[in-house]
Amino acid sequence: VGLVACIGMAVIPIEVEATFDTFLMTDVEASVRHETFGRAIAARRAGAPASGRRLQGDAPALVSKDVVLVYTIVDVEDEDSADADFVGGVLHDVALHAIATFERDLLASDAWTGFCGRVLEADRRLCDPGVSYVNYAYSFTGEGEDQRLKLNGTGEAVPTEAAILVAEAHDVRDLLLPAQLGRVQGLGSNLRSDLLRSAFRFQVPVGSTGDSLWQRRWLQRQFDFEWYSFLVTSLLPALRAATPAKYLEVRYDASGVREIEVLEALSADMVLAAVSAVFVVGYIGVQIRSMLLGITGLLIALLAVPLAFLVCAALSSATVSFA
Repeated sequence: VGLVACIGMAVIPIEVEATFDTFLMTDVEASVRHETFGRAIAARRAGAPASGRRLQGDAPALVSKDVVLVYTIVDVEDEDSADADFVGGVLHDVALHAIATFERDLLASDAWTGFCGRVLEADRRLCDPGVSYVNYAYSFTGEGEDQRLKLNGTGEAVPTEAAILVAEAHDVRDLLLPAQLGRVQGLGSNLRSDLLRSAFRFQVPVGSTGDSLWQRRWLQRQFDFEWYSFLVTSLLPALRAATPAKYLEVRYDASGVREIEVLEALSADMVLAAVSAVFVVGYIGVQIRSMLLGITGLLIALLAVPLAFLVCAALSSATVSFA
């Protein structure tokens, strides 16, 4: 039984569900249709191919992965201290300069530039420089005949009100800033915010619409593995160790991060589960005076779930979930 379970788990691996959304679904027709339309709308919002109809030709099949950074001001109590610049929130020069430096270093890392280099040229600005308020706060105009505003976070400081107006014109103001901004008297700009967001999107072509369904699924799995490796080895360590400045905290979210955090929590709990299993086996062995029966009984109980998973997965092509 154990050999069958091990071979089956290797052929049909279990995927850990990190959210409870799947458990809330039912198999009735209304729920299935609602989920289908929801996913279709989400795919449309994520972006269609650059040209032509999606069902014609060999247009690139795009996969989107997002990274969202949130900067907050924390633990500023003394407004008369030497760190009073932070009392103005993240919209003031000290905090903005720290954020700009942090994002410049992050986007210049080898792992980030490697992933962003795979994005189509038309969409590459979404990952470098991304959609960030510092791009508006430190911008410049081109030289000569090119007088367009360059939004890449490397220019001169722009007045806060002007930067916000440009962000509103580009329809990203609500993405970057809270709906309501506070005011502080006595500062160069009396606008205040304790929260600032930056968003980055990697919209990578993974095969084409002319590929078979099996090929696209294989390429999608390969890309998901590469994204997982990028998160675990490069992005998450950099974000968890991020300290742009005193009083400035970096919070983050990204495609796949919640699943990774759930797996990390499960891995940490495996030690406790192993200790509990040893205790249970020992207790049963003492009670029934047979370690063999204790170990066998525990194995039968543990193998019940994977065996049920294998049987359901083998008999049905649908996704199998265990609540």
